[in-house]
Amino acid sequence: MLLYTTTLRDESRSAEHEDMKRRMHALAESVPGFLGEEEYRNEADGSLLGILRFENEAALAAWRDHPDHAAVHNLGVDSVYASYTVEVFERVRDASFSWEPTAKGD
Repeated sequence: MLLYTTTLRDESRSAEHEDMKRRMHALAESVPGFLGEEEYRNEADGSLLGILRFENEAALAAWRDHPDHAAVHNLGVDSVYASYTVEVFERVRDASFSWEPTAKGD
């Protein structure tokens, strides 16, 4: 799993950033082992928190090392981002719960 945060240099970069995100999401979806993506905007400072989930580190590396990713990364550093961070995590364990109503309405 990859956790990233980005902050734009200024709002004039929003359209360019949206295009970058669209391209990287399409690339991630093309990688076998991609499990999904979520994004959350911090309204206070405008930063974006994103989570990319991959089946394993090899799948993440295939996305990370793709030439299109490198080009978008360079564009972000050169002209779009004021700051960014990336953290990679390994799942140690997981648990889940899903409530399903019964016919009695429980």
